[in-house]
Amino acid sequence: MASTFYYDNSGFYTAPTADGTITLNSETGGTNFATSSSITNEHYIRDGSIANPITDVGSNDAIRFDFGADKTCRTAALHFNAAETGNITLWNSANATGAVTSVSAITDDFSAGWTVFGITPLPKRYYFFHANGNTISNLSELLFLNKFTLPVEPSVGLSENYEFGTKYQKAYGNNEYVKSSHKVGKIITLTLDFLSDTEATNVKNFAAIVTNRYPFFYSTDAYTGTICFVRLIDPIVFKEISPDLFSCTLTLREIVN
Repeated sequence: MASTFYYDNSGFYTAPTADGTITLNSETGGTNFATSSSITNEHYIRDGSIANPITDVGSNDAIRFDFGADKTCRTAALHFNAAETGNITLWNSANATGAVTSVSAITDDFSAGWTVFGITPLPKRYYFFHANGNTISNLSELLFLNKFTLPVEPSVGLSENYEFGTKYQKAYGNNEYVKSSHKVGKIITLTLDFLSDTEATNVKNFAAIVTNRYPFFYSTDAYTGTICFVRLIDPIVFKEISPDLFSCTLTLREIVN
């Protein structure tokens, strides 16, 4: 068991994007990206929400992400709001247009929900999503991330609560009105004990990157464990429990829409 966070430490959430197409050059045999503007609502692809999909993704349409410098992202995640049978390829390149290099080709059918998997790219500035030879529907989030394995396993006191999304309002005459604002989501509280000074610093560095703004994944056992899409709710408070040994508690809210 290896509890893990998958998070953006490469600037993916703020990387400028551009629509385009990726096509095979019949003369050279190479695969090239060129800009265009066919995809709509492309901002949904990494807005930190899984409620709305990008639209009008035609065959061979693509989205480019500009990290500003060479980056290596070892994890990719896709969320579909409904089952999808199209093929997707992820690419990267040192150049904004022209030849691209395959990072991961995904040909399996996608179930509704998250698909999280490892990739092995070379460091490159530009990463690409590509609807490879088919249209794509229902894609509501795409993330390029990296892994942070927790330095110690959470203590036995790990807890899960549930946050209901129903609001009640009583009016005159005791009439009650009900409004659902969001789906039921988990609140996960986990405690890390007996952290060395270096391990505590690594947790602090992680928290400084994600803060309570950027979502990430919490997994109980890498790619094979239960995976939750979450945000930090509160700042992490560290306690020194003995000389140069620390404990801290992290509270995470599951993102359900």
